Amino acid sequence: MATLKSTKYVLSVTFGDYKNTIGGVAKVVATHQEMFNKAGVSYICIFPFNISNRKHKKNNRYWGVIVDGELEQVCSTEQVINFLFDLGNRGIMCECIHVHHLLYVNIEELSAIIRSLSASMFFYIHDYYTICMSTKLICDDGFLCERDFLDNEKCHSCRYYSESIVFRSRFVSFVAEFKNRISFIAPSDACKKWFLKQYKEYEDKIIVVYHQTLEGEYKIPERTNNRIKVGYVGVPIAAKGWEQFKKLYYDYQENQNLEFVYFSSLIDTSVDIRHVQVNFQESLSAMQDALRREHVDYVILWSVWPETYSYTYYESYCAGCCIITNPSSGNMEDQVCKMKTGLVLREEELFSFFKDINSVAEFRDKYIFDKKSVCDRLIENEKIISLSNRDLSAPIKKFNVSVQDSIAGSFLKLGYKLKLSMKK
Repeated sequence: MATLKSTKYVLSVTFGDYKNTIGGVAKVVATHQEMFNKAGVSYICIFPFNISNRKHKKNNRYWGVIVDGELEQVCSTEQVINFLFDLGNRGIMCECIHVHHLLYVNIEELSAIIRSLSASMFFYIHDYYTICMSTKLICDDGFLCERDFLDNEKCHSCRYYSESIVFRSRFVSFVAEFKNRISFIAPSDACKKWFLKQYKEYEDKIIVVYHQTLEGEYKIPERTNNRIKVGYVGVPIAAKGWEQFKKLYYDYQENQNLEFVYFSSLIDTSVDIRHVQVNFQESLSAMQDALRREHVDYVILWSVWPETYSYTYYESYCAGCCIITNPSSGNMEDQVCKMKTGLVLREEELFSFFKDINSVAEFRDKYIFDKKSVCDRLIENEKIISLSNRDLSAPIKKFNVSVQDSIAGSFLKLGYKLKLSMKK
């Protein structure tokens, strides 16, 4: 294993290799690694390395280990514990444990790792996985679940129900075991509200820490023509409102006063909407920069589930865009109302809004006139660093590791790196 550059580290747990995946969780973990490294703290991230079919994931006991951004090894649970034990013997101590997600994670194996340390733990609420296996609270029928969660009378027919009940029991046991050193972090008030609907007993254990802070001043450029540019931001999937954006495009593509473009790292080859490639792994401000370059007037953020944070909202805001969202979009709806950054519309209102191009232009111009400027940049919230600065702890016990595990880990790492190289 690698030699850490610091005498202290944060142990982070998530569902996959954040260096080679997209999405909000990966972005948070990547930015945390960068922040802690700059603060002189090493960052060790472990993720379940699934060696079998996904349906057998609960039996998995292997972990990918990333140290300060570099994949170091694939290890069994015992090997991870021994690695941390050896660090402690060399005076390199765990400052804090961050659990970002339990998707694909064998909770019992993770518990064994956490037991080997006495450090405090933060459990991040990135989505609704702790409430329901449908992480976005989308029911079988494709609609948002507005129910009291995991209620047998109301949920028994849902395909997520039985597995969610089992997971909830395991999750509650996990929290109970580490109740004296676990705290929950929600990235918004909207997320905290939804979480406490299910887990009222954790009200004194949850705090709100936004992922970013807003700094500086950016003067919104005046528009020089009446052509309205309408953008979609993020992964083109139904849960994010891609279907509504496509319909909007097909309804109005003949209108010469409207231009549609989507900004994403992924391409939907089934549509002819203009695409702008954006990848946050190349630059954390990539989306904001792209929206500014393209002079986007409106951004459609039509998530059909209650977003717990939404990077795309803040990126669109800092780009000077007027944001259109819906009443079910969670933190996006909250922020549009709170910050007066656009419109909250029902679906039928969204499609009728663009019929009168003069009204659309007038609203855009009024928005620019009223705002004049917005925040210039998004800075990662360093509050998590001060929160994580706790009493340092060393592992408690070392394990004997089989030769089979050592050999398996080496081959798994080699196979994974070959897979990544083939993707590139």
